[in-house]
This record gives sequence, C-alpha cells and structure tokens, in this order.
Amino acid sequence: VVDVAQKLHFEQAFASAKKFDWYTNKTKFIHLIFGRMSFKDGKMSTRKGNVIELEEVLIEALERSKQIIEEKNPDLENKEEVARIVGTGAVKYSILSQAPETDLVFDWDKILSFEGNSAPYLQYSHARAASILRKADFKESDLSELLTDYNLDPAEARVIRKLALFVEAVSFAAAMRKPNIIATYLYDLAQTYSSFYANCSVLNAENEQAKQIRLAIVMTFAQVMKKGLNLLSGIEAPEEM
Repeated sequence: VVDVAQKLHFEQAFASAKKFDWYTNKTKFIHLIFGRMSFKDGKMSTRKGNVIELEEVLIEALERSKQIIEEKNPDLENKEEVARIVGTGAVKYSILSQAPETDLVFDWDKILSFEGNSAPYLQYSHARAASILRKADFKESDLSELLTDYNLDPAEARVIRKLALFVEAVSFAAAMRKPNIIATYLYDLAQTYSSFYANCSVLNAENEQAKQIRLAIVMTFAQVMKKGLNLLSGIEAPEEM
C-alpha cells in the first residue's frame, strides 16, 4: 500500500521479480495505490521535511469536534468521548471515502460537516435512529414477517431495497479492494433513510402495524450503518451526538 508516485517503481520491481526461478503463474503482485495527501496550505513531503504527523491531525480533529459538539449539543453527556469518536471517524472516513488513487486535500470544514458525505453526517444519522428506538423501547423483530398484508409506502420500499444491498456492496468493495464503495453505499443509504423518515412518521404512525414496520426499518438501518462504519477501519457509531 504505497502512494501513486511509486507506481512505476513497483511495475519495474514486479517485472524484475518475474525473472526469478521462484516465480509461478500463481504468484500475485499487487500494488494498492492511494493518492497524495495534502492540506489546503500545501503538500506533505518527507523529503522536504514538511510532514504533519497523524497524531497532530487527530489532536486537531478532536479539538474541532469538541467545539462543534459544544455548539450543537452543550448538554450532551460524555462530550469528550463523543468528540473523540467523531474526530477520529472524520479523519478515517475522509481518506477511505475517496477512490484510493484520488489525491486527498484535507478540508476541516468538509470532513467535520454534519451535512454531506462525511463521517459526522453518517454518525449523526445513526444517533438519530438510536434515539427513536430508545423512545419506543423497541425490541428487535423480523421485518419480513411484519410485512405480511401490508402495502409499502414508496419511501419505505426504497429504504428496504437499499438496506438489502449492504452485503452486495461489501462483497464488491472487497473484490475491488476499494473501501470507498462501502462509504458511497452508506452515504446513499443515509440519504434514502432521511427521505423515508421525512415522509413516514414512525412514532406517530397511522396504525400499530405501520409503527412496528417502521421501527423495524429504523433498527435495521442503525445496525447496517454501525456495521458499515466499523468496516471502514473501525469507525464508531455513537448512540448520542
């Protein structure tokens, strides 16, 4: 796993290795390329000495996360822990949500935004779902059984179809060695879920069957979002934000 600048070097190294006796057609050489990383004020270069260490990035992410949480939810318990989860998640996601070969420019406002394709946005969507489940004191149930003799609203149908694609998205990402495929799926899922939530009342559904089905959708969404984020280098999904 080395950046794109070393592409030619590895092509030459692999070509040379194939000339040795131990090489067989079953031997695989894989250079997983990732793009160059930089901040708005310039590139990072080990040769020039203008390197920013990961520890510095994570500390900065933590401090900025604290400020945002203090503004959005000053009464939140465990603010320090949530800030850590949001900050580290934002850094991880900003890298893994990009196509591996794409150059990455760190933009703090973008990666810590609670809107758009960012870890805080996905983490917040999970926290909102968890809040609904706590209010309803909902216990896990089989969504397929609940759907018997029920006419799905278009928004319900869309989010259920999107949830069903999770395993396929993970398998495809693994086959292509591109974690950004999972990130793209999660972002699309969060948007689809947001549309469902805006169009279909959950706690005040028109009848008990609709309420139970929608709560099951919310729970499945929370589970998939949590699993998906965890696959992206262990990004955590807080219960409250």
